[in-house]
Amino acid sequence: ALAVAHGTRNRYMRMFGRYSPAYLALIALVVIEVILASIAGRTYLGLDPSDFLRLGDMRLRLAGWLLVPMLWLGSAAVHLALRRIDRPTAKMLRLIRISRTWLIRGAILTAMLLPITRAFGTMKSSISRIVPFYGDKYLIELDAMLFGQDPWKLSHAIIGDMGTVIIDRAYFLWFMCLVLLIGWINFSRDQRFQIRGALAFNLVWLLLGSVMAISFSSVGPCFYEHFSGNPRFSGLMADLERIHAEHRLFAIGAMKFLLRSHGEFRLGAGISAMPSLHVAIAFLGFLATLTLKRMHWVKVVAGVFALVILVGSVHLGWHYAADGLASIIGTSLIWFGAGRFVDWIERRADAKALTRPPNAPLA
Repeated sequence: ALAVAHGTRNRYMRMFGRYSPAYLALIALVVIEVILASIAGRTYLGLDPSDFLRLGDMRLRLAGWLLVPMLWLGSAAVHLALRRIDRPTAKMLRLIRISRTWLIRGAILTAMLLPITRAFGTMKSSISRIVPFYGDKYLIELDAMLFGQDPWKLSHAIIGDMGTVIIDRAYFLWFMCLVLLIGWINFSRDQRFQIRGALAFNLVWLLLGSVMAISFSSVGPCFYEHFSGNPRFSGLMADLERIHAEHRLFAIGAMKFLLRSHGEFRLGAGISAMPSLHVAIAFLGFLATLTLKRMHWVKVVAGVFALVILVGSVHLGWHYAADGLASIIGTSLIWFGAGRFVDWIERRADAKALTRPPNAPLA
């Protein structure tokens, strides 16, 4: 039994290396999220554990998150075919065997996203029952103080109808960028970047998407009149509806779905304005690209996309400007904190390596 335990431990260390404590911390975060969400789901939505753990509607997302290894396998197959390698299947299996540590580690991180996604969906659907919507009036006042008026009036005075359509389509592309970002993080061969990115991604959803969203429970301009009876944003919504009648905006369809499913436990359901997870994830992607030593054009594209999402979140009526600004500040702090935590793990591992006797087993 001791030999089996020792062998398991060594395989674990080879899999995760010096960053093992960081991966354990990530697992602990996932467990905490699942526990909190299951309590909230049972208390406020009447969910049984079987409802919370149902994974049927996660298949499409799982396929998307595994896009990176599938593309890698596809490109490797094409490469072998072009080189006319004998016994290509055997070569492919050998390539997979050589890369198994990388692939398994990425698959484990991807599997963790299933309970994370379920936990976030549960918490988002529970927000208004945990803390009734109250924050909008304060966010409206903050926006007016920062911009002198509701900021959507500024963007709609500058951006025309076709600009609105372009922003709407870019806002919809956020979901594809989410898949690319998490695929890049989970299957990165740079283990330091991988664990930093995974920790930051998880903390953004937990701290910003759940804790902060509950603390500043709000609905956003697009739903403000529906929940408060105040027509302050009727001009914004009328303008969007007019453009929607001509060009079909994805935003209007999504808003109608969220109103229909409000209070239900459904994939994609839940209303929350502060903070903006669209802005947070887009900005996290931009911060991640800053670690690249080359491919500077990727940084420019990511930066422009994050800016479009920030402007679009206000222009399309989803969020107040304060929501996006809070997301940028919060995401920056999380990214910085994750980096400092990984630095500490590295220093700890280096110190242990210096004190370990030669030929001693990994600890």
